Amino acid sequence: PFRDINHLYCHTETAACAMKLCVPCAYKIGNFDIAFDKNFNALAPNQRPESCPRIKDPLPPTETPSRAGNLGYRPGMSVLTCGDGDFSFSLAVARILHEDASKQSKVFATSYEMHETLAEVYPNFEETLKELNDLGNFV
Repeated sequence: PFRDINHLYCHTETAACAMKLCVPCAYKIGNFDIAFDKNFNALAPNQRPESCPRIKDPLPPTETPSRAGNLGYRPGMSVLTCGDGDFSFSLAVARILHEDASKQSKVFATSYEMHETLAEVYPNFEETLKELNDLGNFV
């Protein structure tokens, strides 16, 4: 199906990565309903976010990140994550945002599933949730 992307907003890094055929980034841009498109899924099954080349090949220790921060996130920001299954992405963002304790940062983490379901499906869910709360975020 054709998707009008004239008014699509996404991080520049995510768009550039998707244009290099990164499947996780393409799915992020495609939105949730793309998961229900059986033809698209047959051609390019979704992958875990950590399979993105930006995660696999981080900057060497001698290089410094751009002024945009780590994948676009920097201390002082407030971020809303939507539909984060086990909250591991939200926790990763929270750790970046809280690197500089002098800046007020918050992550507002959401999931489509109930707490009980998440605890049953994801073995480390409770530890992730505790760390997010300890960092002062909203779940």
